Amino acid sequence: MFSPQEPYEKLQTYWRGNTDVGTMGVSAEKVAGLEDRLKLSFPLDFRRYLLRSAPSKDHLDKETTFWWPFAKITDVSVQREWLSTLKAQRFAMVEWEYLCFADWAINCHAWAINCSNNASRGQVVVIGDGSVVANSFAAFVDGHISGGRRNHG
Repeated sequence: MFSPQEPYEKLQTYWRGNTDVGTMGVSAEKVAGLEDRLKLSFPLDFRRYLLRSAPSKDHLDKETTFWWPFAKITDVSVQREWLSTLKAQRFAMVEWEYLCFADWAINCHAWAINCSNNASRGQVVVIGDGSVVANSFAAFVDGHISGGRRNHG
């Protein structure tokens, strides 16, 4: 029986031979510690990515996306350089519920995943204009590895 690949597996395949991503993934204790510190619960597909594929160092792939190492991943409220260009109302009350995990072309824009417990949970947005580019981390990965610009808002 065919088993569809998890998003983290798709990224590993995509990155293979691309550039040196370093070691991938972090311990469950580190992921739980970040969730506790930020008072968030990560969507399951994103949590699996952190556990299995988060790079150990900045990783630039062939789409000029910098996949942040686990140590750099944080909520949007810490990423003030992008907040100045956001649609103010989009994150006015919930910026801490969005977790930044990657940026494109040396900070042209970044992506964040919604870690709230509401209907927007799991959505990936572009930090810079606030547009939703994927309804889940899995859909974001599919859009990324298929090429094109659909994850750019």
